[in-house]
Amino acid sequence: MAVIEDEEYQQQVIQAEADLRVARANLEEAASSLDMSNKDLERARTLHQKGIQSDSQLDAVIAQNGAQKARYNVALAQLANREAALQTARVRLSYTRIAASWETGGAVRYVGERFVDQGALLSTNTPILSIVELHPITAVIHVTDKEYFRLRIDQPAAVLNSAFPEKSFSGRVVRVAPLLKETSRQARVEIEIENPEKILKPGMFINARIEFDRRENVTVVPFNAVATRDGQPGVFLVDLENKRARFQPVQTGIVEGDLVEIIEPASISGYVVTLGHYLLEQEGGVILPPGAPVSGNGEVGKTPAEPDGKSDSSQGGRL
Repeated sequence: MAVIEDEEYQQQVIQAEADLRVARANLEEAASSLDMSNKDLERARTLHQKGIQSDSQLDAVIAQNGAQKARYNVALAQLANREAALQTARVRLSYTRIAASWETGGAVRYVGERFVDQGALLSTNTPILSIVELHPITAVIHVTDKEYFRLRIDQPAAVLNSAFPEKSFSGRVVRVAPLLKETSRQARVEIEIENPEKILKPGMFINARIEFDRRENVTVVPFNAVATRDGQPGVFLVDLENKRARFQPVQTGIVEGDLVEIIEPASISGYVVTLGHYLLEQEGGVILPPGAPVSGNGEVGKTPAEPDGKSDSSQGGRL
C-alpha cells in the first residue's frame, strides 16, 4: 500500500549481513583451531602413555585444548547473535513496507480514503489509508435490551436505504455484542449484507428489519382495542344490537405495527371498542360511529396485513 523512506534501514541490513559474514569466518577459524588442538591432545596422550612426555607437558596441552573449545563456543554464540541482529534489521526494514491483509471476506478491497500525501512525516499509529470491503458489506445497528435477548446469530435481516426505497437488501446477523453500553443501554449488532452490485456504500444510513417470529392465519385486533382490567389484558366486545360492550380477557401474542395477535380465546370474533374504553369497567353502553357497522372497522378477525402475523424489529443504523 505504501513505502516509508528506508535508506537507513537498508544500510542496517547491509551492516548486519557483513557482521554475519565476519562471525561465520571467525567460527570457521575457531573450528579449525579446535580440530588442530584435538589432534595435538591425542598425540600428547599417546606420548605420555609411552613415557616420552611428562605430566606437566600433558596438562599444558589439555589446557590449550580447553581454551580452543572456549574460543569455538564464543564464535558460535557470536554467529547466533549476528544472525539475530540481521533478522532484527530485516524486520525493521519490513516496517517501511505498509501492507493490508485480511483472513475473511472477499478477495477484493478498495481504498476508501487517503489521509496523508507523499513526503509527509509520519508518527506511530498515524492512519494513512482506509481500506473498505463492499461485497459483502457490514451494517452496524444498536438495539435495546427489549430486542437484544431475541437476537441470534444467522438470523435473516432485511435492510432498507432511503436512496433505494423500492429495493430490499438481504443480510444476516453475524455478531451480537456480549454487553450493553452503560451510557446508551444499547448493544452493537453487526449485519452482513450481500451487495453484489456494490451500490451500498460505507457511511450510509439504513433501516434493518429482523424477523423474530412468524405465525400464519392468526386472529388480530387493533392495538388501541387492548385494555387492562385488574391486571388482565382484554378487549371490549360490542353487542351492536344493544349498543353495549363487555370486557373479554385475552392472551396477546405478537405485536406488529397497529395490530395485536390474540392467542386465547381462539374463537373470539365480532367488533371491539377502539376509542374511549378507559371509561368502561367490565360492561357498559357505547356510542357507535355514524354508518356503523362497517365491515372490517375495528373488527376482530384475520385482518389482512403485510406481512401477516410477523414479529420483527425495525432499527436504524449505518454501514
